[in-house]
Amino acid sequence: MSETKELEIEDWNIGADQENIREGAIELRARVAENMYVKLYETPEKAGAQVKNDRTFWRWQCLKKFEKIIGRPLSGHVVEVGAGTGWCSAKLSQLPEVQQVICMDYDRYSVASLVPIVLRNLDAQLDKIRLAVGSYNKMRLKDASQDYIVSIGAIHHSENLHATFAEAYRVLKPGGFLLAVEHCHPNSYTIREQIADNTKEIGTKRAQNLYGDQSYNVKVEDNSDHNYRIAEFESAAYGAGMDILPYIFSEDGEEADDTIFERPQPYRGYSNRVFQPYFAKFPVKPVYDNLFIVCQKPDPSSSENVFQHINSEEVKIKVKRSFLQKVLWRIMAKL
Repeated sequence: MSETKELEIEDWNIGADQENIREGAIELRARVAENMYVKLYETPEKAGAQVKNDRTFWRWQCLKKFEKIIGRPLSGHVVEVGAGTGWCSAKLSQLPEVQQVICMDYDRYSVASLVPIVLRNLDAQLDKIRLAVGSYNKMRLKDASQDYIVSIGAIHHSENLHATFAEAYRVLKPGGFLLAVEHCHPNSYTIREQIADNTKEIGTKRAQNLYGDQSYNVKVEDNSDHNYRIAEFESAAYGAGMDILPYIFSEDGEEADDTIFERPQPYRGYSNRVFQPYFAKFPVKPVYDNLFIVCQKPDPSSSENVFQHINSEEVKIKVKRSFLQKVLWRIMAKL
C-alpha cells in the first residue's frame, strides 16, 4: 500500500442532475454494495480473488488492449465514472504513467464505505486517488482537463446517453479518450423487445443475491439498467462531437487477434464487424462483455488519428468494389 491516509470525499452536487437520475436507483445500488460487495472485498485475499474472476479479467484486458491502438500506455489524468466498487480505479492508480485517478460514483454509500475498503485491500496508490460523489452528466471538472474517462459497465445505466457523452466531451482534453466496456444489442433489436427487457422483473433469486431480500419487487429499469443498441452509443458519441470505434464481440464472430487493435477496422462499409472474444480468460467457455467502445475528442492541432486505419481501409474496400463493379458491368454489357 502506498500510504495510510484518509481519503476525502468530494461532493459534486448530485442534485444538479436530478432530471437524469431514476428515482430509487441510487438506493438500490447502495443496497447491493452493502449486501454483496462489501463482503466480497472485505479482505485482501477476497479482493484479490474478485479482480481475478473471468469478467473482471476481460474488462481489464479491454483497457490494456487500448494501448495497442495508440501505441503507448494509459497516462496522465483519468476519471473513472460509475466506479462502483472502485477496483478499476485501484488498478489504474498502479500504472506508473497515470498521475491521478478520480474515482466517481453517484452512490454515496459506495464511495464512502465500500471503495476505501477495496482501494486498500487492492493496494491502490492512494496518493494518486480522489473520491467523488456525483453524476457523469454533471462533473465538477474544468473544461478540457482530463486525458481519459473510463467506464466499466456503467454507461448503460445512463438515463440520457447524449448528456453523458456531451459531458465527457467537455471535460476531455483535445485528443483525449473515453473508454467504455459495455453490453449492447444489435441495431435490429426492436423497441418492443427493448421495452420487454427493461420492464422485466429480476426474480426472487436475483433479488436475494443482490439485495439480501427476495421480496424486493424490482424491474430491470428500476436499477437504471438499460438495453442499448450499438447505434445508440454511436449516435451519442457522434452527437457530442467524438469519433467512435465500437469493438463488438460474439462467439459467432470472425476469428480475431491483436491485429484488430493494432490496425482498427471495425466496419465493412456501413456494417459493424463482430469479433470472437479471443482474449477471454477461458476461451473455451468465455465470460465477456460484448462491446468495447473507444471514443476520441478530436484535436485539430495534432496529426494523430487512431481512426485513420478505418478510413483508409474503407477507401480500399470501396475502390475494390468499384473496380469489380466496372468489370461486371462490362461483362454484362457484352451478354
